[in-house]
Amino acid sequence: MRAFLTVSLLMLAACTHNDTAKAPPPPPAPAKPIDLTGAPFTLSAIAVDGKEIPLPGTRRPTMQFAEGNRVSGLAGVNRYSTQATITGQDGVSFGPAISTKMAGPPEAMALEAGFFNALGAITRFRTEGPNLKLSNADGTTRLEFTR
Repeated sequence: MRAFLTVSLLMLAACTHNDTAKAPPPPPAPAKPIDLTGAPFTLSAIAVDGKEIPLPGTRRPTMQFAEGNRVSGLAGVNRYSTQATITGQDGVSFGPAISTKMAGPPEAMALEAGFFNALGAITRFRTEGPNLKLSNADGTTRLEFTR
């Protein structure tokens, strides 16, 4: 009887054998694209040709992303609109901007010209909390915004 019981237990153990080798972990989920839509960003720093341009206390350029990758805002004096093309997790380029054609004080017009110049050279973006940093191909940050 003891032999029968031993054989039965061995057979039962063989049937319920649990492979201790672990299955490989599932691949990581693709990173969720950053959603830039919502409240506008306000320019907090601008560099053109390696030089920081002073910002006024009021009427700073803004940037607001909307559905369909539309971007609009204030360039300093005039309102503008453009199209953003976002590639991968950090690539971005902006199409030609259309804007109103109002005149303003020389320093505001210079800021606006610098803003459009910098915007045309942008190829990368990154976010750090409420901040949006736009840089050119060599990684130099050209435009910084805060929400």
